[in-house]
Amino acid sequence: MKKRVSICKNYGRCTTADNKSPITGSTDRCPECGGELQAQFNENPPSFFSLQPKILLIIAIFLGGLWFTWTNFSASEIVCVLPKVIDNAKIQSSADIILTEKVNNLAENRYIKKAIDLYYGDWEDQLTINLANARKLKVTKDNYAWLDEMVSKAALALGIDAPATYVVFADKPNAYVTGVTKPILVIHSGLIDIMAPEELLFIIGHELGHIKFKHILAFEVVNISYYVVNFFPTETLRGIITNLALFTFLKWSRESEISADRLGMILVGSEEIASKALIKLISGLDDKYGEININAFREQSNLEDNAFDLRKIPVLLNEVTSTHPFVGSRVEALYQYKDSSEYARLFSTGDSHSIKIGLPSF
Repeated sequence: MKKRVSICKNYGRCTTADNKSPITGSTDRCPECGGELQAQFNENPPSFFSLQPKILLIIAIFLGGLWFTWTNFSASEIVCVLPKVIDNAKIQSSADIILTEKVNNLAENRYIKKAIDLYYGDWEDQLTINLANARKLKVTKDNYAWLDEMVSKAALALGIDAPATYVVFADKPNAYVTGVTKPILVIHSGLIDIMAPEELLFIIGHELGHIKFKHILAFEVVNISYYVVNFFPTETLRGIITNLALFTFLKWSRESEISADRLGMILVGSEEIASKALIKLISGLDDKYGEININAFREQSNLEDNAFDLRKIPVLLNEVTSTHPFVGSRVEALYQYKDSSEYARLFSTGDSHSIKIGLPSF
């Protein structure tokens, strides 16, 4: 809104004119010199009420930006509920328990324990760590702090010491633990690329399961046994023992994967999350390409059960000669375990604890 004002034009003889002071009111003459006035119109300064719609719009845009940032880039969390005492016997498969216990009992012999400490502690494991430091990126509070927290809290929840964790560029989605006395966890970049945060937590829980159940030591003992077999006197005897040992080891290896899957599922508290993570290992696709239908995958995996018996043989042979079960078998094993009495007994006392693990929103 414009406001009418006047100014005196009697410059040099009137200070009001020289200062260009506005004169308001209905008078036509300058109150100082009596000269004629020249009318002008000035804009009124904007009032708060006239600016209110603009202010509200700016505030709305600012708050909208904060909301978008929070929902797209802030970290969420998962609350892991676990029994206070994690009984390995209620989690590990029976075949896994048998071999793992035998190996671990053997390793308690003071001479064998000394040999393990000398070879692995002073040499092999340290060499592995040195190579990891040279070729991979160590996860710390300064490098990928969210992943460092995820591994640390998962280890705390499972009752073990957190291993040193490394990431390495590799397209294949994979993670593994290595090192008998000083275990480390290695995660491929390809795995992080395709997993949702809670699915990655399942994979981490799975790998920590290998540490908790002492699978690494058992694997190394079996691996060393192959060298011992070479000292047997005849080739036939060596062949028989090697094949028997091989199939025994492969059976145990598959069972150890089932045990580790169970612990990972217990950590995230969901067979669906665990199953989706396993399925992504064979699809290699992340969620931007579409949703995974677990029931459809389970039906697909069970198709060979309806096939003619002879057609099952190549599939069965392929699985029994592998270190890992088929993903379909692993998914079925998770659902069976979730409905089992062993799983129910884990929480039967009601004595559980919870731990919050931060999850990034990629």
